[in-house]
Order: sequence, then C-alpha cells, then structure tokens
Amino acid sequence: MDQTTTIKTSRISIELRDVDEEILWLLLEGRCTPRYLAGEIGVVQQYISQRLSRLVENDVVTKVDRGLYELPDEYRQEVTADE
Repeated sequence: MDQTTTIKTSRISIELRDVDEEILWLLLEGRCTPRYLAGEIGVVQQYISQRLSRLVENDVVTKVDRGLYELPDEYRQEVTADE
C-alpha cells in the first residue's frame, strides 16, 4: 500500500501517493512527458497519465502542452524544502 504525503498551501491541501512524489521529483529536473515518467518510475504510461490528471486538477502540476507537464515555481520551492 502506498504511503501518502500531504502538500498544504494557502490554496490547497492534497494527499500524494508515493508515485506522485516520484513524479514531482522528476519534474524538478524540467518538463516531462507521461512516457518519460513511466519509463523512469517503472509503471505503465496510463497510470502516470491518471496521476498527472489528478495533479493538474489540484493545480500541483501544470500541463504546458499536449503530453507535456511541468512543476510550477511555487511547488518547486515546496518540494525542495522537504528534502
């Protein structure tokens, strides 16, 4: 079972699964596609796409273009602060 972490900001509070955290760490390096994320994490692309959709819905990740995602600056600081 996945452990969860909670991101809390003035706008949202969202529980993250382990895979969500892995996605965020990879997005710290720069923009990524679901295919790249799936390959790096070792899960199927469809699952990554579902997780990205949830992260976009909650304004944690930004969809830059079709199939391209990035971590907004405010969350970039939040993720690195948790190191």
